[in-house]
Amino acid sequence: FLRLFLAGNPQDYLFRIPDFFNRHTKLDLVALSKVKTFAEFLEIIHMPGLVQTLRALAPQDGETIDYTMIEAAMDSFLYSRLDVLINKNFTGSTREELRRVYGIKAELDNVKMIYRAKKYYGASTDAIRAKLLPCEHGLINKRRQNALIMSATPEEFLRVLGTTPYGKVFAQLEEDGNGIDLLANRFLYKQVRSLMRFSNNPAVVMACCVTLFEFEIDDVTNILEGIRYRLPPDEIAKLLVRS
Repeated sequence: FLRLFLAGNPQDYLFRIPDFFNRHTKLDLVALSKVKTFAEFLEIIHMPGLVQTLRALAPQDGETIDYTMIEAAMDSFLYSRLDVLINKNFTGSTREELRRVYGIKAELDNVKMIYRAKKYYGASTDAIRAKLLPCEHGLINKRRQNALIMSATPEEFLRVLGTTPYGKVFAQLEEDGNGIDLLANRFLYKQVRSLMRFSNNPAVVMACCVTLFEFEIDDVTNILEGIRYRLPPDEIAKLLVRS
């Protein structure tokens, strides 16, 4: 909705979501599509915890909406809420395996964000920390994560990353930085596929299944785009998560 709002077309939101979704949310989606100001937006987004965070990011007089910070805040809220729900509803191996799925997913998103922030934007460490997703159950310890954030250049970042469990994952990263999303997604794909096959916990299998479906949709989209732009089949194959 915020993307459309910033583009001046908030009413288009109703045409971008499945009809059935309106039956499973407490948000008034019709009212949301009629929002004219950020203050009106906050009145509709009444989720405890999230609305307070968004209110702190509200633009002041004459300022524009900082979409990237709002997006980061929403993602952080999502992962924090997931962690609460996992701890509340699951125990034992189910809890640990769910933490693994979402912990690695969040951690990979952090790795991609830090790398881009250093390579393309020259972002400060404070700006990077403000956009980090909460990740207590990943593969990188706090000391290594801090070293990644404090690295002075993209090259230093990659050297530090090479000393983490993700070293081999990104060893083939192209010099221009392209391909970081694909390498991360392929690693996560293998992780959840393996976990889905061997887990005895239905909730874990479902979480893995949803993640695999997301990758499948991305691959179908890339195939369609590749055909549209008349790329050779072998070039299209290089863009797919499920290689």
